[in-house]
Amino acid sequence: MDAFTKDSKDHEGQKKWKEFYSLWHDLVASSNEDIYYQKLGEFKKKYLPDYISQIGYITETWLDLYKDRFVKAWVD
Repeated sequence: MDAFTKDSKDHEGQKKWKEFYSLWHDLVASSNEDIYYQKLGEFKKKYLPDYISQIGYITETWLDLYKDRFVKAWVD
């Protein structure tokens, strides 16, 4: 499956991008660890295996290493 796109000519891609972006922000806004892990599971279930490289990047590069710096459950 193709990567997400914000190309104004690709309406289906825009729809997928907006949904992905919204779910990402919901994950980052998780108010506690239980909600975070629940939302992370839902996020992965929705996008794996179709977007394995994108989810792998987000998980391994950002969430595993830095979630305590930007996810609400750890910041607040």
